[in-house]
Amino acid sequence: PRSCTFELQTVLRRPLQPNRLLSISNVASMSQTDFPFLRPPRRRGDIGQMGRFGVQKLLGQGGMGYVFLAVDATLERAVALKVIKPEIASKRENLDRFIAEAKALASIRHRNVVTIFDVGFESRFPFLAMELLSGQTIADVNVSGSGFQPGDVLRLMAEVCRGLHAAHQAGIVHRDIKPSNLWIDSTDGSLRILDFGLARDRRAVQLFQRGKLIGTPHYLSPEQARGEPVTYRSDLYSVGVTLYELLAGRRPHDEATPAAQLAAVVVKRVTPLGELNPEIPAELRELVDRLLAKRPADRPSSAQDIADELEQIRRLSTGQGGWRSRTPMIELPKIRTTPRPRPRHESSTTAQPPAQPNPSR
Repeated sequence: PRSCTFELQTVLRRPLQPNRLLSISNVASMSQTDFPFLRPPRRRGDIGQMGRFGVQKLLGQGGMGYVFLAVDATLERAVALKVIKPEIASKRENLDRFIAEAKALASIRHRNVVTIFDVGFESRFPFLAMELLSGQTIADVNVSGSGFQPGDVLRLMAEVCRGLHAAHQAGIVHRDIKPSNLWIDSTDGSLRILDFGLARDRRAVQLFQRGKLIGTPHYLSPEQARGEPVTYRSDLYSVGVTLYELLAGRRPHDEATPAAQLAAVVVKRVTPLGELNPEIPAELRELVDRLLAKRPADRPSSAQDIADELEQIRRLSTGQGGWRSRTPMIELPKIRTTPRPRPRHESSTTAQPPAQPNPSR
């Protein structure tokens, strides 16, 4: 669109690549020499040391950094340790983003947001110690070809909205809600919001970074695509895209290049869910339509309101036997009826984002 303030450089004409976790299978042979930012190990079996954390193995890596399995030597507790890659940490803007993620997580305490334990520096390299999770992201489930029971879709997305509401109440806009940032815990099926690396305090002055995509094109709101300031309703649009994808098996817009994707988000009509699967309850189709409204003012008023609507639709759908899905399904563990205890922060320093065993970038 002409109103778009992005400099549509060559990168915007390249085909979009799906988000992929670069998992590491052969970790047994890795050592401290493979990661020069680690100090020599103190304990047998570790590959290195980062602050008070003994690093045991690499769990995964993304474009920004690594996630390691580590053990807190003081508390003897396993954690996920997120470390920025040296070539990334050398740039001030990336370091600022890492610190912003820590500050965002430090201000939010909710069972649907990953818990941060500590943040620190080792030889000028920042790291975050976070809750160690088992399971997979919603994106992992999609890539595997599996799907979700309709009731689980509504429950999971209601949990996303509750976690977002806590963030919004703290003045934080996530800006990058998408399936690869939504983690399903394999122990009880509950959900955690990950990766607050793009989060921003909505009360702060926002500077649009010219020529750079702040977010993931497929899940950006129209105002983000135009380079306009974001609000909590920008996150709600991304919730709508994710919900649409889970219900329809495809995204609202799936163009070949970032430039085409941005234009589609701003001006292109979304195919109504009813045309793709008329068995989806009318109340749910209407909610998704409101979430995907082009104008922020036309979207729901809060993430908590969306969570309440999803729970109501889930109860009504369950009572009526639900609706049929056209994709394969997987069963998720039942949610515990009592809230499980959340780990206490050990440090008053800025907390870090939900770094779990899955760096999804």
